[in-house]
Amino acid sequence: MRLIQEEYDAGRAQAIVDQNSGTRKMYAELRGAWGRFYFDLMRDRYGVFVVQVSDITSEGPLSYQRGYNSVVREYVESIDGPGALNRVWDEVTAFRTALYKKHFDKPD
Repeated sequence: MRLIQEEYDAGRAQAIVDQNSGTRKMYAELRGAWGRFYFDLMRDRYGVFVVQVSDITSEGPLSYQRGYNSVVREYVESIDGPGALNRVWDEVTAFRTALYKKHFDKPD
């Protein structure tokens, strides 16, 4: 989908207002146990509340969410350095992999 710059900018602006008032949230698609793991990790480590969104959306809302989340990314990186949110996703991926392995791998 193409990015709608005005919506992206509106998301950034609202995130800054929210952050300045003490509210930290971000938008993400969460599924099952790994989604809960991500939700808890972001809340406990960074004080960020993750809002569940659908993967069925249009360019406007997605652009807004990406703009909003860009401010959250900057906040998280101000705490744990460049790439911090990517490292969080690496933890989520490791959790997912271990969970799938536990439930779906058959012993040899």
